Amino acid sequence: ALIVLFVVSAIMGVDKSHSLISIKPEVLIRIGGNVPIRVFDGQVYRLITATFLNANLLHLLSNIVGVLMIFSRLEACYSILELIVLYLISGVSGNILSDLTSSSPNKVTVGTSIVLIGFVGALIAYLIINWSTL
Repeated sequence: ALIVLFVVSAIMGVDKSHSLISIKPEVLIRIGGNVPIRVFDGQVYRLITATFLNANLLHLLSNIVGVLMIFSRLEACYSILELIVLYLISGVSGNILSDLTSSSPNKVTVGTSIVLIGFVGALIAYLIINWSTL
């Protein structure tokens, strides 16, 4: 899904002022990037959609590698349904925190990085709870 959305984003508009394949901010906003002022105006779907978007090719690749590394560890600990719920909760709560602490209400943010933080937290919690049985 991340790769498909990045290709669609790139087709919609690449920022040629950057050396990497970077998506224009207005394209990210149009397809669901997290913009605090818009979320506060009721566009709460952005809290989820932003977790599936990436700003440039390096951003996409680093997020995919991070998700694969951590997700492979979590698969042994949680069911696929629990991981989907964890993905969504991590993304939404991380984006809410980002919006509440943002110094620029019109700045677009995107990425799976916020989900990776939730995944790491879940892995640490699992290790703490199950330490004696590992």
